[in-house]
Amino acid sequence: MPQDVPVQAVQTSYQILEALMELGGAGPIELATRVGLAESTVHDHLSTLEQLNYVTNENGQYMISTRYLELGIRLRNTMEIYEAGKGEINRLAEETGEHSVMMIEENGLGVMLHLASGDTAVTIDPYPGIHVKLHTSAMGECILAYLPDERVAEIVEHYGLEAEQDEISREMGELEDRLSAVRDEEYTVGFAGDVEGVRCVAKPILSNGTVYGSIGVCGPKNRILAENNIQDIGKEILQAADVIQVNLAHSDAAWTNL
Repeated sequence: MPQDVPVQAVQTSYQILEALMELGGAGPIELATRVGLAESTVHDHLSTLEQLNYVTNENGQYMISTRYLELGIRLRNTMEIYEAGKGEINRLAEETGEHSVMMIEENGLGVMLHLASGDTAVTIDPYPGIHVKLHTSAMGECILAYLPDERVAEIVEHYGLEAEQDEISREMGELEDRLSAVRDEEYTVGFAGDVEGVRCVAKPILSNGTVYGSIGVCGPKNRILAENNIQDIGKEILQAADVIQVNLAHSDAAWTNL
């Protein structure tokens, strides 16, 4: 079978899992209607997933199991940038009182790898593991700015430059100008994805010329953009990025010397 032809059974299972996530749990009939498949097909997939402990079944209501949480945490704990930076992300949240975030790029999207919340942080929807278009956030722009031009072009071709907030949507030329500006700045100030009223101060994490991800401090627009506050947050961001980059450099050196 050609590599570009998906395995239908696997595709169907993930259709069902994504529908379960969106619905917050459901029975086979509701799921079959949601994904447009026969109830018997949905039931067979759910039974297999239940046997493998990837879904739970309470009186005919299926939900995604915490097995995925285990897999995600185990994966995260193997990532160099997470181990190098989680302490600094926690410190940033404590020092600023806001949300402190670490983001990486995966399959052309930004993934929130770690989030810590300070004492005065507002309630927002994002959570570790959420995926966002890179161009919609300051942290994502920090990553795009240091990816090869051909990789940026691939990402834009696949995901486009639209966003839920109209003011974030861009043309390619506008994005190129923005990324050039990001490379000239000590730290970047911009949006926090599609979370309205929130802004972010961000910095890329670089080691040996490679962008590992980015870090940011996010909070209410009026609070983040206050002149004195933005400077204080910027200093904290720069300090945190320096520590994380040193940690990464030592990690790379350790592997090289094995």
